[in-house]
Amino acid sequence: MYINNNYKITIDLLLNVYILSVDKFVDTILSTYYLLQLQHKQGIIIFNFNKGIPVWFMRQAGRYLPEYNQTKFEAGSFLDLCYNPKLVKEVTLQPLRRFDFDAAIIFSDILLVLQALGSKLVFEKNMGPILSGENIAFKEVDFVKKLSPVYESIKITRQALIIDKELIGFVGAPFTLLSYLIAKQKVSDRKEYILSCINKNFGRALRLLNILEKAVELHLIKQIESGATIVKIFDSWAGMVSDDDLYKEIIINSTKRVVEKVRKVYPEIPIMAFPRGSGEKYVNYVKIVKPDIVTVDYDVDVRWAQSNLANMAILQGNLNPSILLGGKSEIAKFSKKIINIFGKNKFIFNLGHGILPTTPIENVKYLIDIVKNG
Repeated sequence: MYINNNYKITIDLLLNVYILSVDKFVDTILSTYYLLQLQHKQGIIIFNFNKGIPVWFMRQAGRYLPEYNQTKFEAGSFLDLCYNPKLVKEVTLQPLRRFDFDAAIIFSDILLVLQALGSKLVFEKNMGPILSGENIAFKEVDFVKKLSPVYESIKITRQALIIDKELIGFVGAPFTLLSYLIAKQKVSDRKEYILSCINKNFGRALRLLNILEKAVELHLIKQIESGATIVKIFDSWAGMVSDDDLYKEIIINSTKRVVEKVRKVYPEIPIMAFPRGSGEKYVNYVKIVKPDIVTVDYDVDVRWAQSNLANMAILQGNLNPSILLGGKSEIAKFSKKIINIFGKNKFIFNLGHGILPTTPIENVKYLIDIVKNG
């Protein structure tokens, strides 16, 4: 990141510096700097590809790190952690203290949006999320208030983050949030039920999608306002929709509307998208949604992705996280294959899904060294 030469600190700011404490002064300067960055396209750099291949991992702040587990214990629960800005900042920065990642991704959860819309949410041990209530309502003031700890977390994390590191905000795509809303528990256990509900009452599904789109749009915009330099849309359950027409209607078109609304407000902010499990549907998704960066899941052949997607978006991915559970020879073999093929264009090294809780820390260090140094 850099400050454009055209940026000027106002006389009023300089005249009032003397009344500020040192801490307040630093906070003001940083806040002004990041606001200016977000207001001017020429002040934004998407990673630094001149230094090499950028790398970060989905779920890089998580259970494979002992310090994360300790912080979560101190918080009391997963949701308590998500709503505690100081602890969110801590766990977001933990992996960057250990590893040479090029980006931090704010610690949060996609289901907080549903909670802010009125659905009850709890996380049960060994069961995951449990939701109740489909009667969601989008009331902008209430929605922003309920998610204000997330925005505060981004603000203070951005101020603490090394200046050349990106900060990624994120949200669940409308379809994936709808899937959780219908399933009320793990989506993986109720895929057929979800699709049946959508098809039986398609009009209601579209009305819920419309509410979710408004919420997702605003949540992304507020994260950018707070200091996110990149945002990502996770459509974790896109792969469950096999019908092309239905896929286009409730996944592609829905996400396209979100992207267009966010770009009207912040055209300079890069948007990542991850329609996991979409297979060959990735092509139409990227062509129509037009993300700046597309995350490719580990089931997608790298040569196919390079041939069919690299001309439309920056590729990101796609090492199977289970490879990191094995030996160094396997890690080197599969990571170098990705680098050799995706490296023909600008690309961002990542996993094809979130890092697994049992991943050895030394393997993470080894993989990042391969990406950085070959």
